[in-house]
Amino acid sequence: MRGGVDNVRAGRWIRRPAARSSRRGARYVGVTIVGVLAAAGLAACGTSSAATGPVTLNFYMFNDPSGAIQQAANNCGAQSHGRYTINYNVLPTSADQQRLQMARRLAAGDSSLDILGLDVTWEAEFAQAGWIRPWTGAFKQQAIAGTLKGPLNTAIWHGQLVAVPANSNTQLLWYRSDLVKTPPKTWAQMISDAEQLAKQGKPHLIQIQGAQYEGTVVWFNTLTVSAGGSILNPASTAAQLGPPAVKALSIMKQLATSAGADPSLPVQTEGPNQLAMEAGTSAFELN
Repeated sequence: MRGGVDNVRAGRWIRRPAARSSRRGARYVGVTIVGVLAAAGLAACGTSSAATGPVTLNFYMFNDPSGAIQQAANNCGAQSHGRYTINYNVLPTSADQQRLQMARRLAAGDSSLDILGLDVTWEAEFAQAGWIRPWTGAFKQQAIAGTLKGPLNTAIWHGQLVAVPANSNTQLLWYRSDLVKTPPKTWAQMISDAEQLAKQGKPHLIQIQGAQYEGTVVWFNTLTVSAGGSILNPASTAAQLGPPAVKALSIMKQLATSAGADPSLPVQTEGPNQLAMEAGTSAFELN
């Protein structure tokens, strides 16, 4: 069974600046992803890979073992009736490595990146660097139509729509209903429940992403927002941490020093969290 918590992470389609292309005969091509991706969001636009013939759009996205993204790209190209094809370039599994690979290539002036799948935390960086272009006009209207306000707001930087949400992942609290009859409503309650289970010799660990990567950033941000704070000021020009951030850090320390902490907390990511929960050694998991 599970109870919800208040963090949203999203993937999105990005428009690359056509003006950066250094390829011979490159031109701007507008594309709307259809088929499988239509329900998820709108795709971006970029530069062509040839002066004549069908345009090839290079789409960079995380590795999808299900095959759904590849099929969507195939469907989209087929429905263009020869106007373009989409080349799905698989990025590393690690989110940090995905960002690093794209950022390095874009910083070097690589013009072969047309459609980018970015995590929500990268949009401002890429937009500020001039690596992605805002959505305007008809493309913008198509992009925002039917898109939830919350995820849509995460794609706006300095008043401009710089990305389009493709999916939104809501963090959930998973718990063992055979061990805990009522899911905890606060961190203090969850830690207390874990400590009581530990005293009884029952599975009691709390699984959370504690490694030094985006997972810990999400955890800290969620706690700070839940405490009524924000990492940045409204203008995104400076940090405004204050008491909410202190509260967030105190909760993180409280968990790390409690009986509910997994010994591998400092290196844990989503995969090990899931495995630990499935192994029956844990009572709670946030993922």
